[in-house]
Amino acid sequence: MRFKVMDFSEATLLIVDCDKKIRLCDLTKKKKWFFGRETSSVHPDIPVKSGIVSRDHGEFVCTEGQWFYIDHGGKNGTFINGEKISGGKGKRQYPVLLNDGDMLRVDYSDLSDPDGRGVFILYSEKRITDIKEAEVFFRDKASSGQGVT
Repeated sequence: MRFKVMDFSEATLLIVDCDKKIRLCDLTKKKKWFFGRETSSVHPDIPVKSGIVSRDHGEFVCTEGQWFYIDHGGKNGTFINGEKISGGKGKRQYPVLLNDGDMLRVDYSDLSDPDGRGVFILYSEKRITDIKEAEVFFRDKASSGQGVT
């Protein structure tokens, strides 16, 4: 029996910051991406404007063809598909395997009252370069009940 090997390294992030516009991040260009709020002295690979995102909020890392997210334990948490993930303690980090359609949200500790400055990140296991295709993918995932507003 032959198995199809998926190349998960070809991936895209669809990011909705406080401006509520979809922005694409093609992850195929490198294996590690730092995510956070950009300031005059901090320039993350994936910059966002939201004031509730830490300057060094987390990172996306490709290991053996699979993408993981690692939260760096900032003041405000990261949720994946509605569940708060651990930011680790001290130097310990807890990578979370990403699956197609996973929704990350940076927000305060409770999603029952989401902050309007929250940042949504939708993970796709395929390379999306067209904004119209991104909007359809995002809308499909939002309608599946993943808490996108």
